[in-house]
Amino acid sequence: CKSRPFEDIGVCRAADGDNRYIMSGVPLLPISVAVSVESCILLFLFIHFASHVRLYAAVRGSGHATTAGHLCLEGSLLVLSVLDLVQSLTGSTARFAPLLRFGLAACSVPRLQELVFSFFRTTLAVSKVG
Repeated sequence: CKSRPFEDIGVCRAADGDNRYIMSGVPLLPISVAVSVESCILLFLFIHFASHVRLYAAVRGSGHATTAGHLCLEGSLLVLSVLDLVQSLTGSTARFAPLLRFGLAACSVPRLQELVFSFFRTTLAVSKVG
């Protein structure tokens, strides 16, 4: 449910009966607050990404674990996240944010990255067998 800016928190005029949308016991934020929070998080991630790119450029030949492909994937996920946010502001109801956020987490957290790679290797091996 899309609320208007500065509308009561968690209120949805399109709902039948009780018009308070609550997720996990917490009222939903108005769209203006949610977009502001998401924009701040994306800005922080872009600053973090820029520092990764500078670090990669400085230590490129010395065996650093970050690769150019990893940086391209992380950068493209960030750009797609911004495009998803802009698309939602223009009125689209389809959001790809959960998938993009999982991809960003998989790029950022080494243990999760290992788990995702293990999942893909296992899936590939099973698909070759059957």
